[in-house]
Amino acid sequence: ALPISIGRRGAPYATDTLLDLLRSDGGAVDPRDYDLIFVTGEIISVAIMSQTLKRAGIAAVGLTGGQAGLHTDGHYREAEIVGIDVARLRRHMAAGVVPVITGGQGIDPDSQDYTTLGRGASDTSGVAFGVALGAEKVEIFTDVEGVAAIDPRMVPGAHWLARVSFMAM
Repeated sequence: ALPISIGRRGAPYATDTLLDLLRSDGGAVDPRDYDLIFVTGEIISVAIMSQTLKRAGIAAVGLTGGQAGLHTDGHYREAEIVGIDVARLRRHMAAGVVPVITGGQGIDPDSQDYTTLGRGASDTSGVAFGVALGAEKVEIFTDVEGVAAIDPRMVPGAHWLARVSFMAM
């Protein structure tokens, strides 16, 4: 059986674990290497998700952001999206294949280097693909510890909500 969750720090192939490995000697991390190892963690997750869908009888294909057509300005760690070519995605979807795309990253079309849009940018790239595909809406689900009334990273001791409606989210 495939693992249900491999994305938390400490799991051998989690993005944060891979980033910790890169930083383990305490030295400065080259931004290009940071983006390369970041994408590696995302690729592992996409391969697992794609395979999980296939085992459930759902046709799927795992793609990096670059393979899915997301082009960036080439700035490592904080790249901006300069364009999205959704032709490949449309071909997969027309054939009934679910594209599973790495989040928060793309490719610089000039250098062919992977670049990341910054931490937490999976939502950004998901919405960007939705817009490029002309989606009516984009729904984002995440596996967080809970929902706070205010960002707990900004306000220590923030109140965690016991319940929250779908509409309030």
